[in-house]
Amino acid sequence: MLFVREETANRITKISFESFPGGRGAVPLYDNYVYVDDVKWYSGTEVMNDGSMFIPIFRDTSHSTEQKVDDLFSKISVDKKISLHGYNSKAIDRLGIPAYNWWYEVLHGVGRAGQATVFRKAIAPNAPSLFALMGNYNNVSGNMLSFLEGTTEDAATSISVRYELGYDDSDTARFGGLWAAGFADGTIAFLGLTPSLEGEEHDVFLSKTGGDKADFSFPLTHIKLLQQLSANKKPLVLVLNAGSAIDIESLKTYSDAILLAYYPGEQGGTALAEIIFGERSLSRRLPVIFYRSVNDLPAYDHYFMQGRTNCYLKGEVSFPFGFGLSYTSLSYQWNEKPVPIVSNIRFSFNKENTGKMEGDDVFQVCNRCPELNRMPVKELKAFKRRRV
Repeated sequence: MLFVREETANRITKISFESFPGGRGAVPLYDNYVYVDDVKWYSGTEVMNDGSMFIPIFRDTSHSTEQKVDDLFSKISVDKKISLHGYNSKAIDRLGIPAYNWWYEVLHGVGRAGQATVFRKAIAPNAPSLFALMGNYNNVSGNMLSFLEGTTEDAATSISVRYELGYDDSDTARFGGLWAAGFADGTIAFLGLTPSLEGEEHDVFLSKTGGDKADFSFPLTHIKLLQQLSANKKPLVLVLNAGSAIDIESLKTYSDAILLAYYPGEQGGTALAEIIFGERSLSRRLPVIFYRSVNDLPAYDHYFMQGRTNCYLKGEVSFPFGFGLSYTSLSYQWNEKPVPIVSNIRFSFNKENTGKMEGDDVFQVCNRCPELNRMPVKELKAFKRRRV
């Protein structure tokens, strides 16, 4: 063991060292203090004459980032700085800089396993599409923000967002972004319909039926892409565009979370990002029923209401009218159960947010009707949004 005094700083540094091959002198094993090319370097914690500890500026959290960066760079020789620009950087032990192969990260935007930048992968044409925001009837605003723009702007500085087109509407065998998604920490797939696939008759040029849908299905390319993305075994969030009921059941197997965005309008990208990153709690409710199959519906030209809509349907559905999830949990307690008063019903209840996040909720009041011919099963009588 050796104690070395550095007179100008009046510091004593305790180091352990061994001979360096080639006769270049001594290098430290515990890497606190060493001469390199006649330049004196410090890295680890040092012992002062009075027994106190000295911490270099670049390791001292009380200094600003700029000060720490300047101090660290002043301790790296020119040849070492140049070597750090290569894809295969060697370790600088005395400064605590590990060896790392940056090849993937620098050239392709994805990191190897271990220490690397955190990425979130966005895939599919709906991500940058303004068409996915507008729906069929629209004007154009100068403030429109796509899903991709909103997600990128709102992402934390530690998150780098990458985008891939992913697919086209005809090729079910080849997809883009699968390799990169395998290295990302998570993927958001923007799929679903657009106003070119559903809408008014004769107004939808990519629809096989010319407008009104013949079923609830998704394009086969979307399902094939999801299947391959899910094979990566990485978190997969599915953001769906649609203006009508769709077959979500066929997609649940391949995703960890599904968010139905409809056609959200000019600031749809902002709204999506705030939900994805947990800045706002979910609070929307389905205004329609999502049926399991078109076989659950009568013929299109059959206008009788039996078995149709929230009022008359008695069978099982995928997602009922009024369905919606939240990032928080809520509890309900009756203050006064429903009491008929002439032609009205009086009741009251308490609703408590029992979760860890504030959010809105929609109170829905329905009444059940007598089981008489042509009477509805139930009816929505009132609803109101409240902050809880």
